[in-house]
Amino acid sequence: MTRSKYNEAVALHRRLSESQWLLLREAGIPAAVAYERLLGWDGKHITIPVFSFDRKVLFFERATWGESDLLEMVPQKGRKTALYGLHLLRSAPARIIFTEGIVESLVLAGESFAALSSTGSGRSFKEEWVPLLRGVREVFVCFRRSEESLKRAEEIASIIPQAIVVHLPEEVGESGGVGDFFVRLGRSRLEFLRLLSLGGYA
Repeated sequence: MTRSKYNEAVALHRRLSESQWLLLREAGIPAAVAYERLLGWDGKHITIPVFSFDRKVLFFERATWGESDLLEMVPQKGRKTALYGLHLLRSAPARIIFTEGIVESLVLAGESFAALSSTGSGRSFKEEWVPLLRGVREVFVCFRRSEESLKRAEEIASIIPQAIVVHLPEEVGESGGVGDFFVRLGRSRLEFLRLLSLGGYA
């Protein structure tokens, strides 16, 4: 990262209006997370800086508000895939949750979980990332409930020795995810911990 990218992230962060802070909170992303991750506003989209291991800004992803009032990622072509949340590994967490998309990881961060996601669609996973997780005792892969998403979650878990796939309950909907679980259904952190302990088969 150049220093200018970090300065850009700070400038965009300062452009968040009071109503946008409120909308983020209602979408499951509290102010503490928005501040720590330097979420911002470019006049059209919520901006999400992607940090390196040593907390340098590599590039920006963007999100917008969906019909369900949850944030949705805006596809960007020609962007290389990176691991969002990589800097969290500096603190050697005992548990990591790999989610389908950055927004899902931000919602989990709002519930005090250490969560990672690939950028872009959130379904990519590079084998070169496996060694980064070697020291993490528990790795969970929690994707949406669609058939395609669950198949991809199983594929990713198969290359991470300690990984377990978490199955969200039917109530989140056919393609529902973490945001639906916490925001739309109002489920608690304790209930999600129970899902982790059962692999999602509650």
